[in-house]
Parts: sequence; structure tokens; C-alpha cells
Amino acid sequence: MIDKIIILFFLYIFGIILYQKFKVFQIYLIPSSLISGVMILFIKKDFLSQEFLNMINDLPKELISFFFAGFLLENRFKILSDQSLLISIFRQGIFVWLIALYQLIVGFTLAFFLFDSNQEMLIASIIEVGWIGGYGSASAFYSITKELGFPQAGELGILSATSGSLIGTFTGLILINFLRKKNQKKILKLEQSKTEFLEEQFDFSNTITGIFIPFIPLLISLILKRFFLDNILYFKSIPSFFIVIIVTTLIKPLLFLFFDYTKINSGIRIFTKVSLDILIICAIGSINLGVLETYSRIFIIYTIVASILNIILFFLSPLFIPYYPDLSLINYGMSTGTTATGMLILESYSNHKIPIKPTVIYASAAPLSAPFIGGGLVSLSVPYLIVNGYFYETYMVLLIICIIFIILNRILYRFEFK
Repeated sequence: MIDKIIILFFLYIFGIILYQKFKVFQIYLIPSSLISGVMILFIKKDFLSQEFLNMINDLPKELISFFFAGFLLENRFKILSDQSLLISIFRQGIFVWLIALYQLIVGFTLAFFLFDSNQEMLIASIIEVGWIGGYGSASAFYSITKELGFPQAGELGILSATSGSLIGTFTGLILINFLRKKNQKKILKLEQSKTEFLEEQFDFSNTITGIFIPFIPLLISLILKRFFLDNILYFKSIPSFFIVIIVTTLIKPLLFLFFDYTKINSGIRIFTKVSLDILIICAIGSINLGVLETYSRIFIIYTIVASILNIILFFLSPLFIPYYPDLSLINYGMSTGTTATGMLILESYSNHKIPIKPTVIYASAAPLSAPFIGGGLVSLSVPYLIVNGYFYETYMVLLIICIIFIILNRILYRFEFK
């Protein structure tokens, strides 16, 4: 196992070296993690062992928990006095719900025309669990579809998570280059984010401490899941990263009492950055096209339709959330792969600095949606409803909730900047 981890880190470092060496990567904002992932994709057949490939296939569902632990613990912001921030957080939470609902509605609409059996209609969920949910959700979805007798839907869900990360990264890079070239920051004349950054004190010992701090919520989450939640039938399928989100959110105020975040934050950021990079590398490198032999046409249709609608939603996002394009870029990456992808895109767009308010709003709104969608309770309930013959009823409920949330979001908009 150690030798495989060494190989992975060697490829990671090699991607960083290539990024630094060749200016073309810097000019077009192509991150080192993408370089390393594509490199694995092209050499894995002839040069990498099956054991190594199995490792990078399994890592993403664990790494998303690592990323969330670091991301939620980071203190990127000063105390904000903006009274509209709370409304912005609620609008962001609603917007994430809208993304998940649209992905499910699109999946259900295509399934209505493409499939006859209830089992095949499970494929309706692959974009939502794979794109907005990522590997953790796709893995939970796979275990459910296997239990329901149609594991092919789960396999497509896992492949969807991989293709979503790849599509999200590439199209995200195209978007940020387009935004820079066209100077689109004042679209719709909405209030824009101000670039404020936490001033960190770098100290070697405190940085090392910061690197290990995210392991506290990870360890608590592991104990909670393994010894308590796994003994409850329904909770066994809940992804680990969801538990990490809840635990990290709850214990963060306690950690504030024991640690000076201005000193350890640099270490937490290193932890988050490395988790993000390796997650992207494994996601791209683990693409497996074998499952497409039977459902290639279906998968391509789902992917193309979702990709087009995601780009349209990105340009419509100023209607639903503030701080365009910063917050919109995070959501775009999240809606195509993981939060890690969104942060990667924003970091590239911001020249490796993260604007405060969009990041704070996004992180603060996560608990409003994470327990329910993208691998939460709603996502994991949908397959059971479909198989038990409630496809059309579920479809109608999703449409009604979507309409209600659109109206609620627009109502909140009226009070946001008053």
C-alpha cells in the first residue's frame, strides 16, 4: 500500500513541476491536479498496476470527507457586519436545492421517454448523485441499486461522478477564461463581492498542528458511523462525508476555544488543498469506460443534456444568488462534481486567492442542503420510491418543490441588499 501511495504522490508532484515548467498551463489556468489526473488516464493501461488503479478508484469516496473536514474548519474570513449575509446564506441554500431538483427533474424527464421498467428508471438519479453528490453519494447509490437488483444504475452513477468532475473542471476552466477575457464581473449590475482575505501568521509548529486538526472531526465521524450509525439499517447507506459535515460544523466552535485560527489556519489550508488535489487526480485517473458498453447512448444523452443545462444555469445564477461570478463558480463546480471542483475553479479564477464572502456564504449554507440532497436523505430515498412504483408521484413532487423554492428565492432577493 505504501508503494502505491508513493507513486500517487510522485505523480502529484510531477504534475506540479510540469505546471511550473510550462507557461501554457499557467496562461490557461490548467491546474497541476488536472495535469496529473490526465497523465494517469493515459498511462494506466500500460504502466500502472491493477492494485494501484483499485486504490485510486476507492480513494475519492474517502477524500471527499477529508476535503469537507478541512474546508469547513478553515477560517478564511474576518468578522462580517453585512446584515444581508444571512439572507444570502438562505438564498445559496435554496439555490443548491434548485440545482439538485433540476438534475433530478431532468433525469426523470429523460427516463420517462427512454425506459419502461422501474429498475431501469433508477438511472434517472445518476446525474444528481454523481454530479452534485460526487463519489461518496455515487457509492451509497451503488449499494442501494445493488440491493434493489439493478447495480448497473449504480455503476453509471459512479462513472457519472468521474465524468462530472472531468467535465466540470474543463468547462469551468473555459468559463473562467471567458469571464476574464470578456470582463463579465458586472453582469446584471448586481452587487459584487469584495476581495478580503484573512491575514495569517505563518509558524512552522502551528502549521503542522493545523494540518492535523481536521483529523479530529474525521476520527469522531468514523467512530460515530462505525459503532453507532452502521447498526441502524437506514443510516448504513448515508455517505461518510455527510456525517463529517455535521460533526465538523458542530465541533468547530469548540476548536475555536483551544486554538488560535490565525496561527493554524495555514496548516488547515494545506490539508484542504492536498485533499482537493488528490481527489481531482483520482477522479480523472479512475475513469472506466467498460460500463458504457450497454448504456453508452443513454449515458451520453444524460451527460450532454446535463452539461448544457448546467452552463445555462451558471449564466442564470445571478437571478438566484449574489456575488457573481465567484459564488456561481463554486456552485458550478459543485454541481458538476464536488465542492472541491468548485473551489479549484474559483481559486484559479482568483489567482489562487479565495474571496471571503462567497466562500463564507457557500460554507455556511451547506448544512441547509447536505443532509438532504447530493447523497442525503432525499437522494437515497428516491431509488426506493421509483422501484416501488412511485415514479410519477415523485416526479410531480419534485416539480412542485422546485417551483416553491424559485418563488421563495425571489422573495428573499427583495430583502437582500435593502
